[in-house]
Amino acid sequence: MSWSFVVKCEVIARRMIVGLRGVVVGQAKAWLSNLHSERTARLARAVEEEVWAQVEVSGASQGIADLIVDAAVGNPRELIIYTEHDPLSEKPQAIIGVPNGGSESTKVDRPTAKLLKIEERTYFVVAATMEVLELLVDYLKVIVNMPLLTTDAMSRIIEYLKAFNSRTCQVVLGAGAMRSAGLKNITAKHLALASQSLSIMIALVPYIRETLRRHLNPKQAVILIEFDKLKRDYQEHQNEIHAKLIAIMGDRLAVHCKALSEIQWDQPPTKAGPNSYMEVLVKETVTLHKVLSKYLAEQSVELIMTQVFAAVNHRLSEEYGRIELPSQEAKTRLLTDAKYLHEKLSNLKGVNLPSSMLETVVMEKTVPRKGSPFPIRRATTMPSPVEGVSRRPSGMGSPLANGSASPNTIRMGSRPGTPTMHALLAGGRSSPSPSPMPTPPIGVGPIENGGLRSPISGTPRGSPRGSPRGSPLASPRLNPTSSLSPTRQPFAPPPQVQALQTPNESLQSPDSMQPPLTPPKDRKYIGLGLAAERDVPALDLPAPVEEPPTTTQFNGDGDLPPTPST
Repeated sequence: MSWSFVVKCEVIARRMIVGLRGVVVGQAKAWLSNLHSERTARLARAVEEEVWAQVEVSGASQGIADLIVDAAVGNPRELIIYTEHDPLSEKPQAIIGVPNGGSESTKVDRPTAKLLKIEERTYFVVAATMEVLELLVDYLKVIVNMPLLTTDAMSRIIEYLKAFNSRTCQVVLGAGAMRSAGLKNITAKHLALASQSLSIMIALVPYIRETLRRHLNPKQAVILIEFDKLKRDYQEHQNEIHAKLIAIMGDRLAVHCKALSEIQWDQPPTKAGPNSYMEVLVKETVTLHKVLSKYLAEQSVELIMTQVFAAVNHRLSEEYGRIELPSQEAKTRLLTDAKYLHEKLSNLKGVNLPSSMLETVVMEKTVPRKGSPFPIRRATTMPSPVEGVSRRPSGMGSPLANGSASPNTIRMGSRPGTPTMHALLAGGRSSPSPSPMPTPPIGVGPIENGGLRSPISGTPRGSPRGSPRGSPLASPRLNPTSSLSPTRQPFAPPPQVQALQTPNESLQSPDSMQPPLTPPKDRKYIGLGLAAERDVPALDLPAPVEEPPTTTQFNGDGDLPPTPST
């Protein structure tokens, strides 16, 4: 329109008129700005006055939706503006909503419907949504008829759609409709219809984006990413509405849990069947499912109801855990509530079946026996031993013999001589577990209690605990050439022998690794200092020092040095 006027003037003048171009472009942008302000104000007024009630879709309204879809692949005749002075004007301007430029009477021929159809999907609509779509067509007319304003019109369309998103959020999630439209409260039905309005915009945004892409050059097409951001904003807003629906049920659930906590379980029920709190909770949940199934898509209903079921099970399981049931009759009443909830929610269509978690929680609750104030406890069985873990026998030297462990003490490992975990943590000694294969004794001596020496360290099994290294109760390290009389008292090994370190020390059991203790000097030990000579062919022992045979003499305390024999 305006640009064709500039071109004709330049043809008549046979030169480019820069000033005229600037004036026309300026006037066009000012007109677009005024148009955008007017359309945005009408949008805000329509959304604020909306009562969020479903309306029927007229033929003209369905034609507007079809027009937006068709504009993505071509310029419909309804979008082209014809004037009398334009040589391209061969037909009068087509009526909005009437296909193929039909007459006004064709609008009546189109039947009304309850749902708005976009491609193959149907949506519930409200009056404000249809008015917003009608105003949106005016921006598409600007794009089709005024190419010089394509970029400016695109930015105005984005602002227009953002304004609808923000206004809807204010009146629904922000409860602004209670003040602007006179609603008493915001119900699940209002939220569901608001979600449908957002779904309509989400479905139409890709078609609007494609319409603008056809009228932009390739360098300007990069700015179309704003429509992708706009679509994500609508989707996030829709998710917030769905979360609000779940929060409404959460608030109602808190009220019912309060009623549950006030029930006197030690008193007989006033009526048969489930308690009142459970009946009201089931009724409200079924009503929510009915409303959502009518207005929302099946996928959205399933997502919302699944989260509602999870919230109900989680909250009620916590409340049931706090209840102290005084009798078996009270437990039966609580179990009836849980079964009633599971039965009613399982009959809902289009959603996943809820779990029977509440029934399990009630069945596991304990009640006191008759005549006993203590609740019944279920017996707990210990797991059977697995491979590599054996139970320690209650024999000599075991924790059971000393009263330091329980019968369920588990011995880690089955190798002979391995101390138990209990003994290692307590810092004490532990006797080796019986070996499945017989081990030949390394040495035998006339020790007390008739016990044998340890197969590894040579420590008597019947000896007292905590025998210090180097004491008469421990196995002394002797020179193979030395000899002892069995009837003599035990003695400490010579200094030069004690300093000798042999590989046999690596064979010492953890039982003999104890901190040194000093036995009382007035105590007599008879026959406990014997040690057997060892023959370990697999180890490379250092060559023994050749010394003349010696005999050891003691003055009764074992503190005299050895003297050479004559």
